[in-house]
Amino acid sequence: MTGNTVKMSKAKKNVVDPVKLVNRYGADTVRMFCLFASPPERDLEWNDQGVEGSYRFLNRVWRLLEENLKDITQADIYAGEQTLSGPMKELHRKAHETIKKVTNDVEDRFHFNTAISAVMELVNETNRCLSNDGVKGKLPWSVVREAVETV
Repeated sequence: MTGNTVKMSKAKKNVVDPVKLVNRYGADTVRMFCLFASPPERDLEWNDQGVEGSYRFLNRVWRLLEENLKDITQADIYAGEQTLSGPMKELHRKAHETIKKVTNDVEDRFHFNTAISAVMELVNETNRCLSNDGVKGKLPWSVVREAVETV
């Protein structure tokens, strides 16, 4: 980017065709990018790389679920019966921080961009926990389920 922004206009033929974007990336990706790219009080600066980033993120969420669905669905929801330590304690804390942040950002401030950012952080933390060597077999899946349901 050069820092120069130009307002979209049909006359200048610099508009973004939403139908092409939806056909290429899907409606969820386009919606997510529009909400994530800018707070509501500012104009949205279009960025094709941002759309790609939203698409990659949603695919990461899909893979997280697809690769772990059996273990997640068979787990009970974490009810505090296990003492957590290390990555699982961190994931449990992150899930509850995310709930609080998203609630505040959406209900009080209408800042969907920061709410989405918090969800992205939770997905990253969940993937980190799942990728730790030797952890997956001993995982308290109830905590992972809680995190995934928060997403």
